[in-house]
Amino acid sequence: MVKADLKIIFFGNTAFSKTFLKYLHEVINYNVVGVVTDPDKELRKHGKKFMQVTPVKQYAEENNIPLLPHDAEVLKEQDANLYVVVAYKYLQKSIWQIPAYGTINIHPSLLPQFRGPA
Repeated sequence: MVKADLKIIFFGNTAFSKTFLKYLHEVINYNVVGVVTDPDKELRKHGKKFMQVTPVKQYAEENNIPLLPHDAEVLKEQDANLYVVVAYKYLQKSIWQIPAYGTINIHPSLLPQFRGPA
C-alpha cells in the first residue's frame, strides 16, 4: 500500500480536533475523503440568534472536504480504509469496525476515567 491508496474519514468537533485534521490534510498530505462532525447549534447572545459551527466543519468547508453524517450505511458507501477519531463523541462498534485498517482514536485525556470536556 502506498500513501495515495489510504482513504481516511476524520471524526471530530473541537479546535483540538481541527489541529489533527489540518496536519493530516496539509502537512503530511493524506487523502481525507470525508469529515464527520456535530451539527450546527443555534445560540442566542444579546437577544440575537446565530448558528455555531464546529471548528472541524469550518475547516472542512474551507478546504472542500465533504461533510458526512454519523450514519453507518453512508460511511460504508465511502469505502474509506481508515478512520481517525479525535476528541469526538462515542462511536458505535458498527461504525468503528467498518474500515479495513481499523480506527485510531486520539483523546486529550485518559479514557474512560477522565472523559468529557473537562
